[in-house]
Amino acid sequence: MRLPEGFYTVTGAALILGGLLTALINIFLTPQLDFGSSYTMVEGSPLFLMRLILAGIAALLVLVGCTGLYVRQAEETGVFGLIAFLLTFVGMAALFANEWTSVFTVHEIALSVPEALEALEESALFDAGAIVALGLSVLGWLALAGVTWRAGVLPRWAAVSVIAGFIAVMVLPAVIGVWGAAPANTVLGAGWMGLGWNVARGAGSADVDS
Repeated sequence: MRLPEGFYTVTGAALILGGLLTALINIFLTPQLDFGSSYTMVEGSPLFLMRLILAGIAALLVLVGCTGLYVRQAEETGVFGLIAFLLTFVGMAALFANEWTSVFTVHEIALSVPEALEALEESALFDAGAIVALGLSVLGWLALAGVTWRAGVLPRWAAVSVIAGFIAVMVLPAVIGVWGAAPANTVLGAGWMGLGWNVARGAGSADVDS
């Protein structure tokens, strides 16, 4: 099929920027948050609001970027690539929706009616959406990075970096605390940037066999 002019350039650039922003957020903002405070105090803080806004932008950029990543290697990754892409796309869209809700609804509740947010936080369903979104995005990206590595169309080091980054994101903060988010997301962001750069380099390939 015929792709829009600049498709690879735009989606590749989005993945680069999403990876860079993810790394910067967790290097400069996340370590400054006081997660020892109450949930309502964290949610209502200006610093956390800034982090939510930037995280939402990063999620949207990565969401756009994963489309180019899939299309760039669709023929080589086959049906498994399609399944991995769909999981990734749905997961990233859900993550963006979660950040959007947190910015415009949860943050306002934390400021206006903190006791209501505390009551909601005790509900098992309150965090279910974020957990499902995170689970789908992690599973999707692990699968998409895996088929990317296997296809060999894009640099394998970048695919490995994405896989290692997601594993580190789940492990390092649990082991060394909030500071673990910085190196973990730097590795993840570097993988996204590497993949995005090579997707953008395919800008001259405007045709993909359907």
